[in-house]
Amino acid sequence: MRESRKTVLNVLAAGLLAALVPFPSAASAAEDSDAKGLKLLQAEPQQIVACKRVRNFYTGSHLRVIRLDQEFADKVLNRYIDTLDSSRMIFLRSDVEGFRKRSSDMLSLLDDCSLGFGFGIYNTYTARRLERYRYAISLLDGKFDLSSKERYVFDRSKSEWPADRNEYDRLWRNRVQYELELLMLDGNDEKKAADLLRRRYKNYISFLSQVNDDDAFSAIENAFSAEMDPHTNYMAPKAAEEFKNEMNLKLEGIGATLTIKDEYVTVIKLVPGGPAEKSGQLAVNDRIVAAKDDHGKVTDLVGMRIDMAVTYIRGAKGSHARLQIQRGTGSGSRTFWADIVRDEIRLEDQAAKGSVKTSYDGRKIGVIKIPSFYTNLHSDVKKEIDSLKSQGIEGLVIDLRNNGGGLLTEATLTSGLFFSTGDVVQIADVNHRIESEADTDPAIQYAGPLTVLINRFSASASEIFAAAMADYGRGIIVGENSFGKGTVQQSRALDRIYDLYDRDLGSITFTIGKFYRVNGGSTQNRGVKPDIAFPPKVDPALVGESELPNALEWDQIRAGNYHDLGMITPEIISALSKKHDARSENDQEFIFARKDFANMQKLAEEKSAPLDFAELKKIRAESEVWELEKANARLKVIGKPAIKKLSDLPLDTEMPDGYLDEAVNITSDLASLEKTDAAGRAYSASPAGAASKKAE
Repeated sequence: MRESRKTVLNVLAAGLLAALVPFPSAASAAEDSDAKGLKLLQAEPQQIVACKRVRNFYTGSHLRVIRLDQEFADKVLNRYIDTLDSSRMIFLRSDVEGFRKRSSDMLSLLDDCSLGFGFGIYNTYTARRLERYRYAISLLDGKFDLSSKERYVFDRSKSEWPADRNEYDRLWRNRVQYELELLMLDGNDEKKAADLLRRRYKNYISFLSQVNDDDAFSAIENAFSAEMDPHTNYMAPKAAEEFKNEMNLKLEGIGATLTIKDEYVTVIKLVPGGPAEKSGQLAVNDRIVAAKDDHGKVTDLVGMRIDMAVTYIRGAKGSHARLQIQRGTGSGSRTFWADIVRDEIRLEDQAAKGSVKTSYDGRKIGVIKIPSFYTNLHSDVKKEIDSLKSQGIEGLVIDLRNNGGGLLTEATLTSGLFFSTGDVVQIADVNHRIESEADTDPAIQYAGPLTVLINRFSASASEIFAAAMADYGRGIIVGENSFGKGTVQQSRALDRIYDLYDRDLGSITFTIGKFYRVNGGSTQNRGVKPDIAFPPKVDPALVGESELPNALEWDQIRAGNYHDLGMITPEIISALSKKHDARSENDQEFIFARKDFANMQKLAEEKSAPLDFAELKKIRAESEVWELEKANARLKVIGKPAIKKLSDLPLDTEMPDGYLDEAVNITSDLASLEKTDAAGRAYSASPAGAASKKAE
């Protein structure tokens, strides 16, 4: 009975596709693909119910107030199209124009969950992909001009969709040639590279046949979600179960959050203290292109479904994840193999850790690395402070780099270890009610010179802590501008106890509030700006809340109850900055960082790469020479022998941490000012006499 119903639905879907796409090539591609096993998808009854529940949550409980009108529907439609085809190489311009002519159907989809229009676009998308992959395979049977003066445009986010078949084919010829040459740069001859690429495109077709109605429904709902804000999303039942496992930290693997971006498995987050972060071999925005098993068999992951790809990446504790990584895009990209020992990922294993460093002028400076704001963090930090004080430290660095946040209560309690009493953060909800989280314990665990080290991946609770230290004038903030994630999310399952569906409905995460500093400014979008800025290690134009589509804006409310302790003044910042500038001008790590940032900016301006293989090879070689130069300079500092090529670098090599070293030096300078500057009197265990700031 169910199989018969599926047949009827397939016939209906085929009719819908033909009506939706009024050009024979797409229709014939769809019919052909269906004959070869490509599914024509149709909404299931429970998805219509899920759609209505998502709509009700977003329109009734989300922080962003919207009207489901035609203007909003047009935005969702455009986002849906862009989400499916961000490279603008799958659809033809006539496809997109046809979709937009039926934009009123998107309003109906949002309003009453008539999902047929959205599923029709998705079916067209899969049909187009199938036809393009077959075309790519046919190209590999021929020869390419490896001295071509054309360029492959890898960033087409602002380009028009191809207007006709000639342009369509030319774009794909250039893409296939570029991918072929990247494989050749990895040491394959042209024939072997073509064989590898042919196998990859055949895998694409195989994975395409496994697309299901959950994929289409998720794409539709997440286009709606993304128009609300970047942290609102829908998770299909299987994805929701994965998320639940991650939150319970039951998984064993490398400790990385992955997504599919332009058919590549892409790293979007590293778990603090996890195997990948500790190994230093993986970075955010890296692409995982292949995995090698214990027998040496290599599996190409490009084009694979994310749920399938993770089965090759995840594994038992103690086993090895051997992954081929592609770092960077365009002519500046490079490929290498990483070997990461998998481990059980548990939050309790990511505890704060203290250590003692010696500054340039011989002072003992304590460092506490906080990977996340986990349960009872404040107790652990208190113990670490006691231990460090017993070792005679003269200053303290709180290292929040790559700390993506955690529990708000712990951000509040940990902040309270460094000043007497007062608000730490303010929270505004959907009804514009403002509440404060405050430290009410007058005890101060540490009253000495304090520095907070942040980077672009310090977010949420990290920003609350750093902002509190800045607003109270309690510590100096150094490093990179933080992420800027100042919103509060809530997760809700869509299932109801009375549901009788044979599958779960999935879940949603949506934004219900916003964080504000005690000075009244939001941490949203702008993040926390350091008092002393270090060169960015990642391109801030690619990473950060302000760069996410449709991010909620920065705004300001009245200030909360807090005390300006006067421990960090403009004069102190100026004095510390001058000393820092003098040191960093000739510091090896800062010289490297400045040059890397200049290279990042140069590459960011590039939207294309040469198809002349000799030129591409030259650019790759120049990049590798620079990376080798940096590696050998660092090896010299730690007393290790030089290497002849990057692949000779031992994977467990612990390189110098120049930014932490400089944070230690700045803290030592701050300790020196305490003894010589009148403002130093503020370094007492009590804020008595400091001015109180309260909103009127």
